[in-house]
Amino acid sequence: MRWAAVAAVVVVALMILAGWLYFRSTDTTGEVILDKQEMREDTQEAIDKSKELVEEAAEGAKGLSEKAQRAVSDDAESEQNDSPKEPAATP
Repeated sequence: MRWAAVAAVVVVALMILAGWLYFRSTDTTGEVILDKQEMREDTQEAIDKSKELVEEAAEGAKGLSEKAQRAVSDDAESEQNDSPKEPAATP
């Protein structure tokens, strides 16, 4: 139960830091305001940035894969060239 209360406090603190949640008071009332528009904008920005990072990682992985394939091909070719050739049979 204690961990749930700590988690709730952490979530609320993060929402305040992100500008999603704030408090406003007047002479007679106090309000807790959840800025849904700010949340939508920040969430969309995070999604877009995540997509960019995934695309960059995929391109990097593709480049590494191509390098590895070239290295394997080069090794196979060099092993073929290094292996002794059998002399041709004479009739």
